[in-house]
Amino acid sequence: MQNSWELTSYSVETLQAEIEAKKIVVPEYQRGIVWDNEKKSALITTIKNGFPFGSILIYADDYGKIQLIDGLQRCTTIFEFVNNPSRFFNEQDIDNSVVCKIFDLMEYGNSEAIKERLCEDIKTHLISWVKEKHKTMAEVKKMQYFDFAYFLSEKYPTLKDISKLHNVANLVQPMLDKYIEICTFILTTKIPVIKLIGSDENLPEIFERINRHGATLTKYQIYNAAWTGKKVKIIEKKLFGIIDNVHKRYNKMVEGYYEIEDYNAAKMDRDKQINIFDLCFGFGKLLCSLYPYLFGKSKDDAKVESVGFALINACLGYRVNEMDKLHIHIRNLGTDEEINAFLLKIIECVDEIDKLLKVVTTFKGNKRSINNISINHTEMQIVSIIAFRFIQKHVTITRDEDSEEVISREYNLKEISRFWLSNKESFKRNCLKIYIMDCLQEKWRGSGDKKLNGIILSNSYYYREISWIDFE
Repeated sequence: MQNSWELTSYSVETLQAEIEAKKIVVPEYQRGIVWDNEKKSALITTIKNGFPFGSILIYADDYGKIQLIDGLQRCTTIFEFVNNPSRFFNEQDIDNSVVCKIFDLMEYGNSEAIKERLCEDIKTHLISWVKEKHKTMAEVKKMQYFDFAYFLSEKYPTLKDISKLHNVANLVQPMLDKYIEICTFILTTKIPVIKLIGSDENLPEIFERINRHGATLTKYQIYNAAWTGKKVKIIEKKLFGIIDNVHKRYNKMVEGYYEIEDYNAAKMDRDKQINIFDLCFGFGKLLCSLYPYLFGKSKDDAKVESVGFALINACLGYRVNEMDKLHIHIRNLGTDEEINAFLLKIIECVDEIDKLLKVVTTFKGNKRSINNISINHTEMQIVSIIAFRFIQKHVTITRDEDSEEVISREYNLKEISRFWLSNKESFKRNCLKIYIMDCLQEKWRGSGDKKLNGIILSNSYYYREISWIDFE
């Protein structure tokens, strides 16, 4: 079916009601809520001023379900305003002339320095009063101006005279009436909506194209949009933490405002099936939780830990610039059982490297607090060590003699290669020394992509004999 679109509009109230009723959902490849408070405040200010703020893009299927393709950040910000408008109350909503007149009522003299300081204090108190006492739209609409006058008089006793209290209330009323009017206006604001109709196969590409010239998408956000298709079942109990991390990501991603399309937490727990992006995402989080001295401790449930993607890609024997095809390479491993076995073997290698390097990575201060770990290596450096060990044990890479290009990769997870068995003692003798030397000499400064590519496709780097004299 050929794609087409039509232009329509929703009021803020209507759009929020549609989302709360689960009629509009967020596709799983959305990047989540990423705007900071500055961007959110800028959007609300734009709407307050009556300026245009762009449209949102939705997709309607033949069954009545609608996906929010573009506009997640704007919609979420507007909903935050509707649910807690006082959060966005700031100095731009305050009339400076009103503040100066309140200062005059306080009778603190004519000193400009005192006037400037107290006027700023009055603004701070007004913002605090609005934020603390009026967190919902209903509370904002019932705002009592005399309450603020009394609140301020508790800070400045010279205002406690009844006539001054009424004067303060009368002064702030027009200003706060205008704020209430703005809040009501935003509720009825019309949001331009582009409604897309047609094949859903093109939605990830449309999402990527729309965002290409906006806030730059990371490569992982593009992978998230592109890696759709067949799912992988998590079979091994040791890997169930991957699913827990995916749950946390989805919950953090929309912060309770939306429903993720086709995401059902109970069903995921029952079936243990996730897509390839979520597999790599959850695996990275799992590695950080199990081995914080190697990968650091993850602090944001929605943040992508790139090590999950980089390590799987490297252990498969692919270069960094081939990571965009990682979802294909993982599926080519075979069955769900074989993919699970592959991930377990990676964890086995990680555990071996963690024990080998622990004498350095947990040295002194690092053992005192898991929340304050100092890591001396780069991600690519530690990935190179783990991937080197994994490939030497389980992967046979065949390269063309003339071009050096890889012809084939064969994976054997049930047996350990003879080449590794004959060289593993050399690895144990030299790996730690090479690791320390690389850290001290900053050999992995920069991206490290080229160095990693060379190591995973070689049979020598971590076998090199390093004498203690050379090491010292």
